[in-house]
Amino acid sequence: DADLDAAIDETVTKLLANAPHAQRAMKKATLLAAALPYEEALATAHAILDDIIESHDAQEGMRAFVDKRKPVWQGK
Repeated sequence: DADLDAAIDETVTKLLANAPHAQRAMKKATLLAAALPYEEALATAHAILDDIIESHDAQEGMRAFVDKRKPVWQGK
């Protein structure tokens, strides 16, 4: 179906535009959260978020925003 193919292409394009390190970390957080009790899942998610915030890609994203340019992700 052409509509489905177009929707998939659009979603993949959006995903590829994001920082790979952050995507991996959020996938990990989501999978872990599904298997843990609420409080433990929340603590784990916070730890993962701290790692993302301190990453090279997070800094690059902020610099790119300030510079009004597209970020160059390195997956770090």
